[in-house]
Amino acid sequence: MELTVDRALLQGVAAHNKGDFDEAELFYQAILKSQPTHADANHNLGLIAASLNKSKSALALFKTALDTNANIEQFWVSYIDALIKEKQFHNAKQVIKRAHKKGFFGEKLRDLDLHLKHIIHGQSRETLTLLKVPPQKEISRLLLYYQNGQHEQACDMALSMTTQFPDHPFSWKVLGAVLGKVSRLDEALLANQTVVRLDPKDSEAHYNLGISQKNMGMFELAEASYRQAIALNPNFAEAHGNLGTTLMDFGRLDQAETSYRQAISIKPDYAEAYNNLGTTLKQLGRLENVEANYRKAIAIKPDFAEAYSNLSMTLKDQGDLENALGYCKKAILLNPDSSDAHFTMSIILYANGDLDSALDSMKKAISIDPKSQKSQLSLAVLQARKTKWNHQGTFGNPSTDLGLTSNPLIVKRAVEPELVTSLYEMSFRELDKTKDNDARYGNGRCSPDFSMFTDNRPIIKTLADDLTTMMMQAVNSNVYIFDSFFNILGAGGGVTPHNHITNFDNDNSLSLGNQKYSLVYYLSVGDQNCSEPGILKLFDPSHHLLPYDGMVVIIPSGRNHSATYNGKKDRIMIGVNFYSL
Repeated sequence: MELTVDRALLQGVAAHNKGDFDEAELFYQAILKSQPTHADANHNLGLIAASLNKSKSALALFKTALDTNANIEQFWVSYIDALIKEKQFHNAKQVIKRAHKKGFFGEKLRDLDLHLKHIIHGQSRETLTLLKVPPQKEISRLLLYYQNGQHEQACDMALSMTTQFPDHPFSWKVLGAVLGKVSRLDEALLANQTVVRLDPKDSEAHYNLGISQKNMGMFELAEASYRQAIALNPNFAEAHGNLGTTLMDFGRLDQAETSYRQAISIKPDYAEAYNNLGTTLKQLGRLENVEANYRKAIAIKPDFAEAYSNLSMTLKDQGDLENALGYCKKAILLNPDSSDAHFTMSIILYANGDLDSALDSMKKAISIDPKSQKSQLSLAVLQARKTKWNHQGTFGNPSTDLGLTSNPLIVKRAVEPELVTSLYEMSFRELDKTKDNDARYGNGRCSPDFSMFTDNRPIIKTLADDLTTMMMQAVNSNVYIFDSFFNILGAGGGVTPHNHITNFDNDNSLSLGNQKYSLVYYLSVGDQNCSEPGILKLFDPSHHLLPYDGMVVIIPSGRNHSATYNGKKDRIMIGVNFYSL
C-alpha cells in the first residue's frame, strides 16, 4: 500500500530518532518526489546531511525548508548554523536579522548570534596593528561620558577604543556597562566576557558578567560569576547582594538570606540588601523582622520606591490598611512609572473594598508593564469578581466548595501525530538544567519557558483551544492559563514530589490558592515495560495512576505529586497551570 506523505514523514522521523539515517532518508526522499519543497522533509534531510559533515548539501536543503515555511524557529536555527559552518558570516548575520524581525529570539538563535559575533570579532583583531594602552586623557573622557549618562557618546567612544586597543580591559568594561544600560544585552554579554578573558582576576569584571548573564536568563552562569567575584574579593558587598537575588530566583531562600546578611555586614548602608532581606524573610514565613528591614531600607534611602511598596503590602497583611495606603501613595509619588507600586495599590484598594479603584490601578500597572503575568492574572480575577458582585451581590473571594467534581479528574483527548512532531521541532532546554529551581530532573528536554501556547503553529492553537474547553468544563467557569509547557522524558527523567502553589498563590491578597489547578496531557507514555514506567503518584491521599496515550489528568495545584520514568522510548507530555475565575 502506498504511503501518504504524513505517514511517510512519521516513519521517517521515527527512524531518524532511532539513528537509522539510511531508512529515514528513504522516507524523506519519497516525500520529495511528490512534494519537492516539503518543509519538514527538506529540513530533516538537511539535518542528516549536516551530521555527515555535508554542509553544502545541508545548506541548500535548509534554505528550501525555510523558503517554504518561515514560521518554524528551528528552520532558521539550522540554516544559520549551516551558513556559519560554510563561513558565510555576512549572510548568517543578515539571516539572523530576518529571524529577529519575524519575532524569533530563542536560546539557540541567541547562542548562534553570540558565536557569530565572537568569530567576526576574532577576524577583525587579526587584521589590526595593535597599540597597548589608550592615552589617559581618552580614558578620562570616556569615563566622564559614562558618569554623566551620555550613553550614545560613551558607546561610540568605547567601540572606537576597543577597536584600537582590543587588549585593554577598561574600554571593554565601559562598553559592557553602556550596552547594558541601553538594553543591547547580547552585545553587553560579549563585551563583559571579553573583559573577564583579558583580566580574569578582576572581581568587578566577573560581577558585571554575572549581571549580563542574569539579564539574558543565564541564571546558573550568573551565580557562578558572582561567586567568582566574591572569591577574588570577599568584601564585595554588591556581589553578595546580587548572588542573594539569584538564589531567590532559584527558590534557595535560606542561602539568599545568608548572602544578604553578608552584604549588610560589609556595607551597613546597603538599602537594596535590607529591602531584599525583608522580602526573603517574608517568603520564608519569618514575619517578625520583615517590616523592620523595609523601614531600614527607607531610612537609608528615602527615595526607594520599591521599599515603600513592599512595606505597604506588609502593613496591608497586618490589617493596617490606612498606613499601607499612605506608604503606597508615597511609592507612586516617588516613581509614577512603577508597575509594582500600582499593582500594590490595586491589592490594597481591593482589601479596602474599593473594587472599581482596584481595577483602575491594576490596569495602570499593566499599561506600564504589559508583559507582567501576575498583573494580567490579577486583573482577570478582579474583573471576574466584579461580574459576580454585579450578578450575585456578593463581594470577596470565591467559595472553596467550587472546583473539580473528582480529584483527580481524568478525561481523554486524541493525539495528533503532527502535535508530537511539532514538539520535537520546538526550542528546548535540557531537563537536568532545571534542577536548581524546578522539580524536574534527569534525562530529557523541556520547553525553554512556560509560554508554549503562544507558539504560532496551528496545531498548538488547536491544542490550546481544546484544553481550554476541557479546563472550563472541569471547573465550571472561565479560566486563566498561567503556565503552558512540554516535557519529554528519557530514561532516568522524572519529577520529585512537589506541587504548583507559589508564594503569590499563598498570599492572602487575592487568596488564589484554591482557584489554581494543574493539568497534564500524555501524548505518548513511551515504554511501560520497565522498572519505572512513569506512574503518576498523587499524595494526600495516596493515589497511583499508570498513564495512557491521550490521557488528561487535572488536579488542584496544591496536591503533591511525583513521577519517575526509566523506559527506552521517550515519554511526551504537556503541562498547564490555570486558575478558575
